Amino acid sequence: MPRTSKSARQEGGGSGAAAPSPPSARGVSLVAIALLLLAMVTAYMYPLLTAEPAVPELPDKWWSAGEPPARPDTSVQRYKIWAPAGTMDDIRSRLARAESRLTPPLEGSNFTYGFNSEQLKKVLDHWSTKVPSDQHQVVPLLLLHGWPGSFVEFRRALQLLSRPRPGHRVVFELICPSLPGYGFSSAAAKPGLGTPEVAAIMRKLMLRLGFEKFFVQGGDWGSMITNLMGTMYPDNVRGAHMNMVTPSSTSPRMWLLLAVGKLFPSVLGSEFFQKRYYPVGAFASQLARETGYAHLQATKPDTVGVALGDSPAGLAAYILEKFSSWTDMENVARPDGGLPGPYEMDDLLDNVMIYWVEQLDHELDASVRRVDGPARGRDAAARHPVPGARRPAVCGQGAVPVLAEHAR
Repeated sequence: MPRTSKSARQEGGGSGAAAPSPPSARGVSLVAIALLLLAMVTAYMYPLLTAEPAVPELPDKWWSAGEPPARPDTSVQRYKIWAPAGTMDDIRSRLARAESRLTPPLEGSNFTYGFNSEQLKKVLDHWSTKVPSDQHQVVPLLLLHGWPGSFVEFRRALQLLSRPRPGHRVVFELICPSLPGYGFSSAAAKPGLGTPEVAAIMRKLMLRLGFEKFFVQGGDWGSMITNLMGTMYPDNVRGAHMNMVTPSSTSPRMWLLLAVGKLFPSVLGSEFFQKRYYPVGAFASQLARETGYAHLQATKPDTVGVALGDSPAGLAAYILEKFSSWTDMENVARPDGGLPGPYEMDDLLDNVMIYWVEQLDHELDASVRRVDGPARGRDAAARHPVPGARRPAVCGQGAVPVLAEHAR
């Protein structure tokens, strides 16, 4: 009995106190409070986060030293990058020291721990050879095109010639002008502008650019001009290179060599030249087949100029046919003419575009005109007139657009 009454008292006392909240109920309450606070913060921040910021009104402040000038200079001027003498030699010296202190990377680490030192060495080697040091000799080189070419022909060679190569201490400052009447260059307004006159113009151009001594490379008409510049101005031309050699067709010596060479081919030199002149019948046939344009342009340039200036398709066919056959005479037997062959089609069409858009500046027949007019026998052939037209001569009253690539 006592035990029973004690148990009853305990139960009676318990029934008079508040029961504690279970843990799950307390968690629900905290989550509700957190969501309420998040909603309040979101409601407050949303307008601030989504509002379009006002455009600031910035003062026209003078950021350079001193007070602003009364009348600021608003002209746009050419900026020339400058570095103190010896800068590149100093960089090269620092790169060499850095390479000697590089720590070999962990095997298989690649770029996991940062820039891989093996790859960095390649970068430094490239930097050392890419940038010419002050000890490199920068030499001006005049590049002359011909017909049916333009300065576009030199575009892919510019970087090869203007950047240093291992083991070479010379880089070239390249000057690629348009010949008179080509591209966007002014052309002759009067007859008589032949290769000697153009040679004088090109020399004047180089002198105006500040080059007293220079090298010259030419092809096609450019080769004839290059030959004359080396002959006429030996004090200025340090060296001349031609990738086309054209003997005078009126030279008795040439005809004598061809006659003797039929019996003794060695008089013409190497087998390379012999194959191009003999048999004489094949040479004459090839010459007749490939030089019809020359007779037409020497006698009726205005007529063919009108035709070519009216049809971009005709102009493309007229010009690219020469790129086909003059690249390789065997291309005449190929269905595609061997095109694009060693060229990029874009480059070929860029060259055609130069001829097409030049009519926006002057007549298209400028580039097909022989400025001595109709052929005048031996005198006209001896002068090797070049294409020109009815505009002021370059470096006289006209202008010479120049594509230049600076040594790097």
